[in-house]
Amino acid sequence: MHVKFNSTLRRLFSAAICLVAVGLYVASVATHYVAYRLSTSLDRGYLNRAAKLEPWNAESRWKLGRYALFVAQEPSDAVSNLEAAVSLNPHLARYWLDLAAAYQVMSDFQRQRSALERALEADPSAPNVSWEAANFY
Repeated sequence: MHVKFNSTLRRLFSAAICLVAVGLYVASVATHYVAYRLSTSLDRGYLNRAAKLEPWNAESRWKLGRYALFVAQEPSDAVSNLEAAVSLNPHLARYWLDLAAAYQVMSDFQRQRSALERALEADPSAPNVSWEAANFY
């Protein structure tokens, strides 16, 4: 395709479109970078901000759930974040194992068993998943 840039107006319009596209790309990359940096922190506020910046990122919700479970010792908050993580990415056994641990703390053994079964479905041949699932029983 060949575009003729005979007039100044066409040149300015094309340059504006290119600048807007580059600006949107840079904003997207910057948001992803900031969310990544925030999610590497061990501060709950930073983890919350990372999850809000990228609500589609399962790892951010998983880290927030682990923080709530193991650091803040708030199993109900952990369950809500870990359930969000497994709904965003049900293919990681680690998310299911942590959700099972949260259910165990809450004495919800039926949901714990269900989460363990889903962990085994997600990665049936991994020895560490089988080991952790066996330790729950």
